[in-house]
Amino acid sequence: MLYKNVFRTLKKQYIQLLLLGVIITSSSFIYSTMDYGVSGILNPTEEYFEISNQEDFAVNLADYFTEQEELYLSETCLITEQVFTLSMLKQIDKSCYYNILDNRLSLITSQIDDIVLEVREYKDIFYELNGNTTKARILKDMSVINKSFMVSGNKPINSLEIAISEAYAKNNNLKINDEIIINNETYTISGFVLFPDYSLAMFGDAFIFDNKSQTVALVTDDDFENFDEQIQFEVGGTYTNYTEESFKTEVIDKYYNIESINTFVTNMIQTKNNMRSGAIYGEIEGGQVTGLGLSVLIIAIGILIVAIMVSKILEKQRGAIGILKSLGYKNSEIALPYVFYISILALPTLIFGYFIGYWFSDTMKNLYLLFYLLPSQNIDQNLMTFFISVIVPFAFLFFFSYLVIRKILNQKPVDLLNPTVSSNKNKLTMVVSKLLGKKRVTKKLKHLLLYRSLMKFTVYLIGLFYAAFLIYFSFSMVNIFDRMLLDYYDNTNYNYVGFCEEVCPSTIGNQDKVITIPSALLNNSEVSVVGIDTVNFLHPLLDMKNDDITTKLDDGIIITKSLALIKNIKVNDSFSLKIGQFTFDVTVKGITKEYSGSKIYINRELLSTELFGTDGYYNSVYSDIELSDEDYALILSNDKILEQSEEMQKIFGLMIGLLMYVSILIGGIIIYILTALTIEDNFYNISLFKVIGYNENEINKMILGGYSLYGNIIFLITVPITFGMLKLMEVMMARYYELILPLQISWYHIILALVINNVVFFIAAFSAKRKLKKVSLQEAMKMYQV
Repeated sequence: MLYKNVFRTLKKQYIQLLLLGVIITSSSFIYSTMDYGVSGILNPTEEYFEISNQEDFAVNLADYFTEQEELYLSETCLITEQVFTLSMLKQIDKSCYYNILDNRLSLITSQIDDIVLEVREYKDIFYELNGNTTKARILKDMSVINKSFMVSGNKPINSLEIAISEAYAKNNNLKINDEIIINNETYTISGFVLFPDYSLAMFGDAFIFDNKSQTVALVTDDDFENFDEQIQFEVGGTYTNYTEESFKTEVIDKYYNIESINTFVTNMIQTKNNMRSGAIYGEIEGGQVTGLGLSVLIIAIGILIVAIMVSKILEKQRGAIGILKSLGYKNSEIALPYVFYISILALPTLIFGYFIGYWFSDTMKNLYLLFYLLPSQNIDQNLMTFFISVIVPFAFLFFFSYLVIRKILNQKPVDLLNPTVSSNKNKLTMVVSKLLGKKRVTKKLKHLLLYRSLMKFTVYLIGLFYAAFLIYFSFSMVNIFDRMLLDYYDNTNYNYVGFCEEVCPSTIGNQDKVITIPSALLNNSEVSVVGIDTVNFLHPLLDMKNDDITTKLDDGIIITKSLALIKNIKVNDSFSLKIGQFTFDVTVKGITKEYSGSKIYINRELLSTELFGTDGYYNSVYSDIELSDEDYALILSNDKILEQSEEMQKIFGLMIGLLMYVSILIGGIIIYILTALTIEDNFYNISLFKVIGYNENEINKMILGGYSLYGNIIFLITVPITFGMLKLMEVMMARYYELILPLQISWYHIILALVINNVVFFIAAFSAKRKLKKVSLQEAMKMYQV
């Protein structure tokens, strides 16, 4: 009989049960998808990093010269022309360039024990493929650390052979032995290559790592030297006799106190914190933790909903249960049908979610490989993933549901046979009743009815908070790619940047003189310096309110928002700025709305006077018209950069759209189920109010008004909490990875979230009230013994 009664009750709530099934399914789906997707790249990646001897840390070396190196240039190398950077020196005197680099590495290893260092040289090259611009980072192979790894094919051994990334090849329909044209030379693809210090094809400050428009590449050493593009370098290091933590505390946190190396070492970062080489570690660990965390949160909501449903069923059956207990039935016998139906609900949906997750895991793995340059393998099922995604949440559901059942069954038969009427007063209802004073009864009951069932009301509010946070978080990522990159180009008016080799040509028309210094020290932090005129045509500096603050360069420096976040810098902070052998004090007078790179802006004329004794120096030009290759050593086109970003923008848009859809769907389901259940829980109250004589409008205000009011309050309270959590995430990503994620909630997001909440609420309320109209007054009076 109990089986039939429970089944009849559940049939009446088929919509809530279907939606609950979606939530429970999503729990196992999320975990199995994330875990299997990660496992498809984890094992081969660990083996690849081991074979290639991936760096444990990276060292950034200043591209300017120290005072001792300046003396070495003039006295030993006999360099008489003006050379501003170490990169430029290689074009003039290769031997002197390598001697300085070797001396720097020797100084570092003499001061820090048990480390090995090796220089990685590279050049960035732009070329056209099928009408699209490609940026290739040509990496010179290393012999000890970060050795190249061939996925297929062979390393280049002959001139005009090149190895590229497999991801780039797949995205552009290239195969081994195909040909590509670079700098008017035809190169044959010899194979597909990976570099362990570039698991992410992130080649600069711009947040672009699209494997369709960029690639790492390997050529012969002779071909590498023949490229005219400027050399760049970075240093990889490995250590022995350290752990990650001991290396951080003994080396990373103290290297800048070593006087013999802090003049040229601008940064030292462990691989796990290095975006281009170590982001995958955080992604793998974070993916697994996120999958587990989301799974736990979702199943927790499921447990709360199941607890409400089971409690409600038991309350309706308490009279029958009392009779059964008085006839001698054991608690376990009475509990069996409830446990059975909970199992019937939970176990199949968890198993279904698991297999759907396994089926989608290959898609998740390929999603990783859209960005990461890593090997992969086929995905096989394993018992542990099944256990965590199915058995563990099922055990939680079973256990907590059993606790709810036992709470009712532990009561004496006499107590169960006497129906409970939820008219008990508690301290909170008494306090609220006094606060409301002589308000109308409908207004007082709108609040008091909620506080009488404080536990259920608390569950309702917790569920709504989780739903609200999911919705706000998804909204915060809308247009994130625009804020990270595209807004900068929208707010500037130049299309080309020309870099001069020695003397820049005279500017014409709408062209701005600029001083570009790629490496300088702001206190102990490496920054790039851009000198612009306070009155310029093409590069206004805007603050976070979109006000033009360029004229503040007359009083000090302006820094990018990304630098402010990474180094926790505020307006009016003062620093020592070191450019080569020149050092002077600067004060931050503004923060510009730019999220790409640790960059400072300074008055060009002032900088020129400090460095060269004249206000007329500039080494680069911003232009809104195309520049001639004959006049400049390197020309960058904004159109090419934006063209590269288009594919990234599409991928980000797809991912964010999917995240928004899933978040809003889950949030909406939570709102619907909780609303329907809590309103149905009041159907006897509603019936009695009809008996007393209240009309439909007044009953809606008393029953629905309270839930609607507090639901909207929760959505508003969640705004500052979400805002704080987003800012915390932004700061943590900036400090930990030096990655800027400008998450942002706008006022219209709040309105839209409230609209979603209210629409779903009233849909659920309408559905629940349709059932309540079928409840007879006799049934209500019988329940309350009226």
